Amino acid sequence: MKDNLQPAACDRESGQSFIVMLLVILPVLLLVLAVAYDLGNVAAGVAIAQNAADLGAQEAGKLVDVDYLAAWQEVELRPEAALVAQRVADDLTGGAFRVDGVYVQENLILVEGRVSVRTPFLDAFLGIPRVTRPVAGVAEASHGTEMGGE
Repeated sequence: MKDNLQPAACDRESGQSFIVMLLVILPVLLLVLAVAYDLGNVAAGVAIAQNAADLGAQEAGKLVDVDYLAAWQEVELRPEAALVAQRVADDLTGGAFRVDGVYVQENLILVEGRVSVRTPFLDAFLGIPRVTRPVAGVAEASHGTEMGGE
């Protein structure tokens, strides 16, 4: 009779150790999946913001001040170039990308800014509500585009 009780006790211990192991591993697994989800969203947000910065630089590059260019032979943008770059960024990122500046370097237009992506799981587990990354876009200035290619 003692031989019959031994396998049942072994099965009970095996079941209990499985439950304990599950209770230890499950939260760690959930944490890893949550962090992977949030970091994946950050990577996707940065990629979208990069596209927005590049497109914003292209659109700002269409706003060359042709009078200044004709007088000084230097590329200068009209004042609304920064607003156009921000509008493009808002359309593509839903307001997550903020344009900090639009600059001209020789014949290149630079749009610099930062994207801020919400991280709900990192906030819940580690207290990090959002991740902010710098982004810069570059495009070549379009001379005379607004005047029909003249």
